[in-house]
Amino acid sequence: MLSVTHAKKRLGARAVLDGVDLCCAAGEIALVLGQNGSGKSTLLRAAAGIFDLDAGSIEIAGHSLRGQPTLAKSKLGYAPDGLEALPDLRASEYLSLVRGLRSLPVGPLAPTELEWRERLGIAELAGQRLHSLSFGQRKRVALAAALSGSPPLLLFDEPSSGLDPTGVDALAELIRKGQRAGHCHVITSNDAAFMARVGGTRHHVRGGRLVTIASEQR
Repeated sequence: MLSVTHAKKRLGARAVLDGVDLCCAAGEIALVLGQNGSGKSTLLRAAAGIFDLDAGSIEIAGHSLRGQPTLAKSKLGYAPDGLEALPDLRASEYLSLVRGLRSLPVGPLAPTELEWRERLGIAELAGQRLHSLSFGQRKRVALAAALSGSPPLLLFDEPSSGLDPTGVDALAELIRKGQRAGHCHVITSNDAAFMARVGGTRHHVRGGRLVTIASEQR
């Protein structure tokens, strides 16, 4: 589903990613750990196609992110750690925009997506502008946007950060359901309790490289 091969990325003089290899197949969960600034978020942004690598390659569902960017990106959903873009949009407008950009059908949402939005409490946020929402509320909107259309690959950057216990419960259940449906999840997190709940293969970013340290499937 996701294949990152010898990924390299420099930010200024620092090699943030220095030959990272990561594979995550359908139905698997890859947990990416590391200190702040270690390159976890950079790896997810690269996998989401937000910027090009300096070297290396990324494939999503067999499609090259560099050679077939539109097709590759259609297979993924990405929830950043923060949601600062387009602050004057209402939550419902932002979600509609994301669906439009991903060329998803106009009309009633699929039952699965309706369930996700209900579990994340999106209805109560729909009419509010993003700049008026708390960090945790914006995180819920970002997660709902990533889940739009039920993409097979989900990239979540610190998804439990800012969520209340109800939100964390909902997120953990959504991830487990997605795993059972064959979706691939790549999740950055330093939340030990949350990682223990979702399970998966743990990787640690060290010196620009990715080291597999443990595997625990739920």
